[in-house]
Amino acid sequence: MFRNLGFRGGFYDDFNDFDEFRVNRRNWADKSDAAQQREDEAVSAFEKVRAEMEARKDLKPGTTETVPLLKPSCHLTDACWKAFRKHVNKNFGWSTKRRVATEAEKKAHGETRKAKVYFVDVKYKVPPKGEYSLVRMFSELNKENEKGEGSKVVRMFSELNKENEKESSKAGNGSNKRSV
Repeated sequence: MFRNLGFRGGFYDDFNDFDEFRVNRRNWADKSDAAQQREDEAVSAFEKVRAEMEARKDLKPGTTETVPLLKPSCHLTDACWKAFRKHVNKNFGWSTKRRVATEAEKKAHGETRKAKVYFVDVKYKVPPKGEYSLVRMFSELNKENEKGEGSKVVRMFSELNKENEKESSKAGNGSNKRSV
């Protein structure tokens, strides 16, 4: 008898769903097409810089190199920034940071927005000497795992194990083997 009284009872019971009065945003996209295009541009710019930096032989092991990547005109929305940062961080030795542009920097780059705009930099921590091949191998493993090519992973680990055995036999001591 008193079931239909109260806020949720009497008035809203006449309708099928309480959410009829609200906007359903479940099917809305997180990123617009333009935002997705800017994210793709940022990823391709990063891949270009990554290939150049990892191919350089003049970098000192253990140092960190910072490369300016994106200007404020390439605005990454929050969802795009999170996806881009995740893409950068999955590469061994790489990280990213964005910093707020000052008013003078905004004027220099022709930005007229009053809101915050960001510069995006990527940092590459050069691996210690002797780990270059290991870094490249793990980068390749990461790419192959994304493609679903797991059989190559086993082959690459066995090759690494053979290299380690050769190194330890040259040293003359079997206790120096690195486990994989």
